[in-house]
Amino acid sequence: MDRHHLLTDEACIERVKAGDTEAFGLLVGRYNDRLIRMVMPLVKEKADAEDLVQEVMIKAFEHLGSFHGQCAFSTWLYRIAYNRAVSDMRRKSKYTEIPLEEGVISDEADDEEQESRQTPEALQWALSLLDPGDRTLLSLYYGEGKSVAELCVITDQSASNIKIRLFRLRNKLKKLMSSYEERQ
Repeated sequence: MDRHHLLTDEACIERVKAGDTEAFGLLVGRYNDRLIRMVMPLVKEKADAEDLVQEVMIKAFEHLGSFHGQCAFSTWLYRIAYNRAVSDMRRKSKYTEIPLEEGVISDEADDEEQESRQTPEALQWALSLLDPGDRTLLSLYYGEGKSVAELCVITDQSASNIKIRLFRLRNKLKKLMSSYEERQ
């Protein structure tokens, strides 16, 4: 295995800043597929996601000098991609928001019974009904394992806002999945 693949993000960044532009290719290799998965709920088409990520990588390369390590490189990169995807989404389409019903979470016994009936099909159906930004937030948190602090940087929202959104989205998914199961 090529020893360059063992370089940390920080080491790659330092090499790029020192003039070794090929080191940026290692970063592209590490994050390209992850970024495509992240933006897919927002742009819908894989080709559009790939184009957007390519533009994000170019922008990141051009602005790498402004990255000073206040957060992880991946968080900085995700923020660029998230902002670009949201901007594209707003420019290209309007979506219909599903009204969020306020309510109290059911007790644990109800939750366990409900979860045992939920299927991957119900989850996919429920996710398809969510706003693309909400799907992306869930994907970053659960799929990519981003912390609330990282989501704050990526989305430019407060920690309390992120926590509230995640709480409401979990409840909304439970309700949507229940309605899917009832329809079956």
